[in-house]
Order: sequence, then C-alpha cells, then structure tokens
Amino acid sequence: MFVSSFFLIGMGHKNKSDDEFQRRLVIASSQQKCVVGLEGLTYGARKNTREFVISAYGVENAESVFGIEDDFVNKFAGALLHYGYLSTKMKNEIPVVKTQLIFDIFNSPTVKKIWSHISSKPLSSEVTALVSAIHQFITNNSSSSLKHLINEFYHHQLQQYPFTDDNAYIELLKEIIITMKTIGGSEYQITSYWVDIEKYIQDPGNHTYQAFVVDQINGEWRDRFIAKNMREIIDKGIQLGLPVYFLIGKGHIQSLSAKLPSNYEGYVQRVYAKPSIIPDELLPKI
Repeated sequence: MFVSSFFLIGMGHKNKSDDEFQRRLVIASSQQKCVVGLEGLTYGARKNTREFVISAYGVENAESVFGIEDDFVNKFAGALLHYGYLSTKMKNEIPVVKTQLIFDIFNSPTVKKIWSHISSKPLSSEVTALVSAIHQFITNNSSSSLKHLINEFYHHQLQQYPFTDDNAYIELLKEIIITMKTIGGSEYQITSYWVDIEKYIQDPGNHTYQAFVVDQINGEWRDRFIAKNMREIIDKGIQLGLPVYFLIGKGHIQSLSAKLPSNYEGYVQRVYAKPSIIPDELLPKI
C-alpha cells in the first residue's frame, strides 16, 4: 500500500500546475490523509509554518505540514546565491532578493540574530544608510501582518532611495555572509568551505565559483541538513500511519534520495521527478 511510503517529488519553481499539486496535498494533509514536507520552510518553526500554510492555502488545520529546512543553512546558502544575483545584475531577481531580506529579518531567527550584529560593524556610509532605512521600515511596520509588510515594501519602498542602491545591498550581503561564518562556521562546518567561498565573494561572476556555490553549498551541504529533518518527518508519518510527501526542487532530488534509505522503518522510498508522472492511486483523495 502507498500508505507505507515516503515520496520525494521534484517541483518546478513558479510552475502553476506544480503549485496546484502542492495545494492539493496541503488540503489532504489538513484532512489527516497525509503528512507533507515543504522546501523553503524551517523545520521546527511550527508557528511560522502554520501561519504560512493557513494564509496561503485557506486550510484550518496545518498540523501535518512541516518545513524541511535548517534555518541557518538555508539562509547562508540563500545569502550566497543572492550576493551573486545582485553582483551579476540579474534584473528579475534583484527586487526578490531585496524583499526576501525584509521577510527574513522579520521572520527568520537566524537572520534576526545576524541582523543584531550588523549595525555594530564598521560599514560604509551607503550601507549605514541602507541598514538604518531597513531598521526604520521594520519599526514603522512592526504591528503589521507579514503579508502587509512585504506588500508595502515590494510595491512602495523598492523604488525609493536607499533601497534602490544595489551596490549597498551587495556590500551588506557580504557582511551578512561573513558574520554568519563567524557565528556558525564551526557548528555548521562552513570553515572547511571558506577558501572557495572567499573566491566566489571576490569574483561572483566566475562560472566555476558559481557552480561551487550551487552544487556544493546550496546542494550537497544544504541537503545533508534537509535529509536529517526529513527522517524526523518520516517518523511522524509512521506514528500517524500516514504517507509522507516531500515537495522539493528538482535539483535536490538525486542528492536527497541518496541520503535517505530505500526502506526506512517499513516505509518505502518512492521518487518522482515531477508531480505529473505520479500514478493517481498513489495520491490521497480530497
């Protein structure tokens, strides 16, 4: 039976049919028909996950939906990627990167901690102005919902100085990366990668260094922590007697599949490169 299974399903980012598939599984989980693990959400951050799922999908019960990320690891990998996006002037990503920083300062325990260290560092006048503006924006909107905060920033603040200063953001992200290495370097084994990370910071347009960050940091390193969390989520599915569905970026499927057993406590691993090829009988009915 498919009940005794955990599924690794490759998802396309900004893909409408995949988004609808994810919605279907979240609804099924709210009906206690399955357990769902989502990329991008932090494992253990139950309050944030529940609030996000209820707001995004309109369900009343989000107890069987879990984030799979380690917050520190996800934010460090993200900071490196975002540094590269800004440095190489990827225009479509720039407003997303700037808005994501606001979201993370407001929502991520890791970034909140790092942010508390940033203002005490020696910064250029441009970065100081940017940090001050971000502080002021968050203070002015501290009583707002997260959704309102992000909408306000994206639609009304991005076009105003100093939020238009891309170079200041690049310098700020560099400081965030270095601060994260100082705080979590030993615990998260960042120091063993640092020589190559520094090369990337110095030359983010270099294709070899870009590949290192994508494959080794955002891939192999991040996946090690995700796999650990996935095992714990499978345990929850076993306790409930429900199938477990992990919805993850396609680029992570092969690595995560290799890091998880083919049979875990009687639950069989099933891997699908995309939702559309999963037989309907292996999916919960809603």
